Amino acid sequence: SATILAKSASSALPALPRRASAAASPQCTAREGGPGDDDGARAMCVADVYNLGDAPIHVSAAGVEIRPAVQKRTGQPAIVRAVPRSPPAPVPVKHVVDLWRRIENRHCVALFDSFATSTHAVVCMELIEGMTLSRVLKDIGLAPEESRSVFKQVTAGIAAMHRVGVCHRNVSVDT
Repeated sequence: SATILAKSASSALPALPRRASAAASPQCTAREGGPGDDDGARAMCVADVYNLGDAPIHVSAAGVEIRPAVQKRTGQPAIVRAVPRSPPAPVPVKHVVDLWRRIENRHCVALFDSFATSTHAVVCMELIEGMTLSRVLKDIGLAPEESRSVFKQVTAGIAAMHRVGVCHRNVSVDT
């Protein structure tokens, strides 16, 4: 779920590029092919494709910034996740994106787009509306059959990731 505890905007990374002109921002680089691929694709800012929320809804201790967004052409709600290029991620973001593109399972969040900027690798993904599982368990509760159904959905998503070589390190009822 995209229900994430909000943190102060003052802890945010430098703002994601918001300029309409790619030439006006050094943070706007190739979009096609994923983070790190500069193979002659038209330079583009994330904000050329998405209307970004004004403030991050989460900034992790590692500096990963998450913002709500809406795809301009389709109106599709999304989440934009900006991962700092420094220090380098344990697994290159391009590798993660390449694997993510291979996952086809309704129990996994869909990847919409990926961008590379001079400071961040950016992925744009499906926004899942609703409450976190921990909130459902606390506020509503689940009957045994509902719990089994949720467990089957979670394990189906994890199995789909494993089939393409992803070992997800953080499965949580809170996000």
